[in-house]
Amino acid sequence: MVPWHSNSARRPTALLQDLLRLADVKGEERGEMMNPRLEKAAAFLATAEECLRRGDWDTATSRAYYAAFHASVALIEILTGGRKRAGEEWKEREVRSEIARHFKAPLRGGLRAHHILDHLLADRVLADYDVRGVGRRVTEASIRSSRSLFDAIVEFLRNAGRL
Repeated sequence: MVPWHSNSARRPTALLQDLLRLADVKGEERGEMMNPRLEKAAAFLATAEECLRRGDWDTATSRAYYAAFHASVALIEILTGGRKRAGEEWKEREVRSEIARHFKAPLRGGLRAHHILDHLLADRVLADYDVRGVGRRVTEASIRSSRSLFDAIVEFLRNAGRL
């Protein structure tokens, strides 16, 4: 679990730097570049935290989903060596299917990664398209779930020697 809180007054870039340092996915001491998908996921997670702090719950919920989405794509690409060709994008259904196949271990609370993605997607759709949006509790839960999935993916890849 990454020890930073939604009541932090730090800017998103400081949050991102803390997240990257604490997750140890940057690999600076090894002279490696960080996986661009994990970097994007970390940035979206930091943005979600900042939006939550400002009370922008819809944007925070959307960013939490995309943080989990990009972390999941990073896992798939690293494990399979597969990347989409230029102009091709990962589709949500495809990512869900691949993440269910490659990441079977249950996470905190017994949920599997693809179930977390399902819940986060449902919350994102409400946040993005329902005029009522989502509330603080949904947003906080989305960020917790996204952070949990991100941390689990980083730990899994590290333990597998892929980071």
